[in-house]
Amino acid sequence: MAENRVKGICFYDFLTIVKLVHGEESVTRIAQALQSDAELSSEVASGKFVKGVWYPIDWYRQIHRAAQEVTGDDQLAFTIGYESTLHDLQQGIYKIFMSVLSPQTIVSTGTM
Repeated sequence: MAENRVKGICFYDFLTIVKLVHGEESVTRIAQALQSDAELSSEVASGKFVKGVWYPIDWYRQIHRAAQEVTGDDQLAFTIGYESTLHDLQQGIYKIFMSVLSPQTIVSTGTM
């Protein structure tokens, strides 16, 4: 059975938001916490995840776990989801919809 994978954009966004919320040094500490997996630690330290490339989903789990430990932020997953959604809604086609429709209209339409 093939291993599940996740696109590099997820890693890129995750690390960007961790930097925004917890500072640049938090990513350095996450990379250090991942030293048992030299390849993953190197990718995190360099920040060179390619947005369109598929990576092992286990890497994503490890980064989440390390980030939770390093930051002590028990709401980190929620924060990542929230900030990612805000960022996504301010980009491309979503930006057009958000400028025309109110949040109430969007939510009420989505619950039909």
